[in-house]
Amino acid sequence: SLEEYCIKYECDDKIRYTRIDFLITYANNIKKIIEIKPKGLQNYKNNKQKIEAMKKHCEDNQMLFEVFSLEEIENYERFISFN
Repeated sequence: SLEEYCIKYECDDKIRYTRIDFLITYANNIKKIIEIKPKGLQNYKNNKQKIEAMKKHCEDNQMLFEVFSLEEIENYERFISFN
C-alpha cells in the first residue's frame, strides 16, 4: 500500500509525511531504504527530522537505511557510464 512508502515525522509541532526515494528488497528478503538529498540540504531542520524518522522506521522494522548526497549519485553515474 502507499502508506508503506510514507513515513510520519514531526516538524515545527506539525505531523508530516515523507515518501522514501528507494526501497530495495534483497533476495534474502532484507529491505533497505535509500534517501537521496543534496549535500547542502542535508542539515536543514526539516530534512534532519525526515532522516531521523526514516532511521527510526528502519530500526523498528529490521530494515537497513542509507543516505546518499545527490553529488555522490552523480559521481557514481559518471563512474559506471559506458559512453
